Amino acid sequence: KLIDEYNYVAITLPALQKEKKRKNEAKNN
Repeated sequence: KLIDEYNYVAITLPALQKEKKRKNEAKNN
């Protein structure tokens, strides 16, 4: 179970950060 949570975070966090970065770039342009 702990491994599943770690995998979820490892997959989800970079995706969220990428999305946030993309929105910031869209806002700046």
